Amino acid sequence: MRFRFFVVALSLAFLSAIAAPRANADRGRSRISVPSDGDHSSSALTRIAGHDDHGGASGSDNPGETEIQGTVSAIDCGSNTMTVATGSGDAAVAFDAFTTFKMHGSAATCSDIQVGDTVEVSGTLQGDASILAAKVSIEAPEAQEAEITGTVSSVDCGADTMIVSTDSGDVTVSFDSSTAFQKQDNAAACSDVQVGDTVEVSGTLQGDGSILAAKVSIESEDGGGGDAQESEISGTVSSIDCGADTMVVSTDSGDVTVSFDGSTAFSSKGSPASCGDIAAGDAVEVSGALQGDGRILASKVGFEAPEIEETEVSGTILSTDSGTQTFVLTTGSGNVTIDTDSNTVIQQDGDAKTFADLAAGMQVEVKGILQGDGSILAETVKIESGD
Repeated sequence: MRFRFFVVALSLAFLSAIAAPRANADRGRSRISVPSDGDHSSSALTRIAGHDDHGGASGSDNPGETEIQGTVSAIDCGSNTMTVATGSGDAAVAFDAFTTFKMHGSAATCSDIQVGDTVEVSGTLQGDASILAAKVSIEAPEAQEAEITGTVSSVDCGADTMIVSTDSGDVTVSFDSSTAFQKQDNAAACSDVQVGDTVEVSGTLQGDGSILAAKVSIESEDGGGGDAQESEISGTVSSIDCGADTMVVSTDSGDVTVSFDGSTAFSSKGSPASCGDIAAGDAVEVSGALQGDGRILASKVGFEAPEIEETEVSGTILSTDSGTQTFVLTTGSGNVTIDTDSNTVIQQDGDAKTFADLAAGMQVEVKGILQGDGSILAETVKIESGD
């Protein structure tokens, strides 16, 4: 009995050993049912097989993939969007963490994109017709050189700008730290540019039509390379402001504004002087360059104080004013105002007197300096004794 059980068990084990490999082989041959033409699951399998990082299909033959080229009209890296103007209209482009940026073959970022840049975008067309960019190639527009010649109508060195009037209209010119100024082949600065100057500007044309100047040449009034038109005037200083480096000179032809700069030479009676030595009423001779606005930029200013003119008058005191230390004297030629100061000597019969001793009706003789307004600054006042 035991022997029969052993034989049966041995037979079952043998049969199991033969069947095991076959079962394993059948396990690796699981069937896949192929859908019919009406079943769209095959296209779903295709999209899964070709899925890229953006969820779009890879390969240029996939209808979801698209490429555009155009000019950036708007960019917002905060919201990861930009608008590209193409030949077919504006295209909305979006970025995500998988978008790669290139500029001239080198890695870049969204912040490297500027309005006006030319871009090539490849990515996935979205349901709202926007493009989710996989790659953005940036090409900045080439700098366009520009040259103009014209007359300076305004200049603001604080804002690093000036406006130049040309035959084609006004052009805004801006400066930066690399702008080179030149005047008569010598190095200059923005402060040397004056309204009315003729300038030649070369630089880069900006998107707004202005020019970023690389070089500004300050030329003569006739636009040539020679000296500016020289002018000479003589007259009397009516006002002066050394802080503003200007003065007004009254001439036979009218008032002329004169300006100074660091190269202006001052002299008084042949000796070196400075602007601070000039006073209103001084006689001046000015030579310099006539500017477009009619003023003269002085290269040389010679001046001298008016000569002191001594005078004598006699008459009767009409009135006195102790507050101003002046009195009015009636003379044969009319009334004259007499000014006194601490240096005025007042006498009567050789005795010293004071202004308080003067009174209306007294006969006096005055010696002093004639002033510009016709009054006399008295040096001596002699009270005559009446008979």
